[in-house]
Amino acid sequence: MQREIVIHIGFPKSGSTALQTFFSQNREQLLGHSVDYLPIGQYDEGKSGRIASGNGAFLARSMLTKNNPAFLPWEHPRIEIPFRSAVETSREHKLLLSSELFSFAPAESWSNFLGTCENMNLNVRLVAVVRNHCDLLSSAYVQEVKRHRVARAPADQIRKLYRKSAFLRYHTYLSMLSAASNGRVQIVSYDKAAARGALITDFLSILGISSDRGFVIAHSKINISPEPQEVAFLKLCNTYSPRMNFSDILAHQHGEPSKKGRPPTSWTVIAPKLRDEIQRFFSDEVQRLIKDFNLDQDFFSPPCTNYVDIDQLKFDASTLASILARYLVALDARIETLTQHSREQKIDNP
Repeated sequence: MQREIVIHIGFPKSGSTALQTFFSQNREQLLGHSVDYLPIGQYDEGKSGRIASGNGAFLARSMLTKNNPAFLPWEHPRIEIPFRSAVETSREHKLLLSSELFSFAPAESWSNFLGTCENMNLNVRLVAVVRNHCDLLSSAYVQEVKRHRVARAPADQIRKLYRKSAFLRYHTYLSMLSAASNGRVQIVSYDKAAARGALITDFLSILGISSDRGFVIAHSKINISPEPQEVAFLKLCNTYSPRMNFSDILAHQHGEPSKKGRPPTSWTVIAPKLRDEIQRFFSDEVQRLIKDFNLDQDFFSPPCTNYVDIDQLKFDASTLASILARYLVALDARIETLTQHSREQKIDNP
């Protein structure tokens, strides 16, 4: 019987980190259902709960254009041989790959990789989790402030993002994938799944697993979004070119255990005028996607309207003190961890 490889194309800010962490931490449970989340790429990072790009991370990087700074050749030691070995040694009927980096791969790269899978006697199925444009772009902006030291105003940065990101033309991009894979593309609504707190269970059903019983589902957020005041503070800090992980230290401290059913986006950096601009820009793509892929008319939820102008936020003394205190506490904990690690190394290597 021909085996199947399910490739999760993790569109940015659409639950990819949560899914990849779940897959890594529940690999043994998935194997019990004849699904193998291949232990390659950034599998270990996901298993430890760190922000990463899934087990398909390195493989997806080989599919990027050669002028992309993240590109790695297929022959790289962490790509071709580990992938082929993992496929050959796996005894399961269904294999699973996941990475948000897949969404940046051009059409010709997909054709080449799908051809490789066919030569390995693998039947490919592509799964894309898709989110409404405005909430995705707002969350992406916060992520860029948090992890990539962006200091530009939201409107300027978001206009740059939505105009250059080919994958955001959902219909064009997914139609290309459908043609390359003989129609084997499934599209999941992130908006509807997240509103029900059911992204993981919805994905399990795609894998043919009817229940999450027996699986471990973490209830703490992995990739935390800061509050508006924190984003404004981090944006200000970014003008001084801090280390990239500075913002993660700060943002992590406000996180609370996620509550099932709670919508993931409660505020937005996108003003009403920009929201209308974005929706007009993608209107035709959305309608064609719904029609050609036979999706429900409410596949995309209305974007968040709770706009916060982070450039106009004012900080009172107590708010600023709270932000700084959280950072100092987190920094103290990190120093203690490093100190303990140093002590252990000295014991192991006197």
